[in-house]
Amino acid sequence: MRIPKLGIVLLIAWAVVGCVAAGATASSLTPSPDPIGLGFVDQTNLEVSLVVNGTVVETFAPHSADDAIHMSALPSLPWVVEARTASGRVLLTMTAGPGDVQTQPGNGAMSYGKEAGAELSCGQLYLWTGTSEPIWPAPGSGSPGDCAP
Repeated sequence: MRIPKLGIVLLIAWAVVGCVAAGATASSLTPSPDPIGLGFVDQTNLEVSLVVNGTVVETFAPHSADDAIHMSALPSLPWVVEARTASGRVLLTMTAGPGDVQTQPGNGAMSYGKEAGAELSCGQLYLWTGTSEPIWPAPGSGSPGDCAP
């Protein structure tokens, strides 16, 4: 059976696309040498600092989205994590131990351990351990005066 030239071209193109797609999938499953330890979203109008075991690890601008702090920037577990305003007021707190940080998702599943959130009148704060952001509830209303720095 003879295959027309157009058929050969299409067959080669299909094979190349398949190899490229397979390569992308395999590389996306390769563990990162520096996995994510903490994820953070600041949907408020406040500048917020993340403090881990008493030390500021990063400060986020208002309305920051999906920020990640890698394990290399964090102290050894366990952690006491606080989100603080510029004046040092604590907005939320979360503790995490060795079993609470899942750094590699398995079989396409979401991979997170602990999570915490705060509903303020000027927006929401979310914090979690691991590589994937949890699904958060609908925004609440907060309390008057809760957005003072």
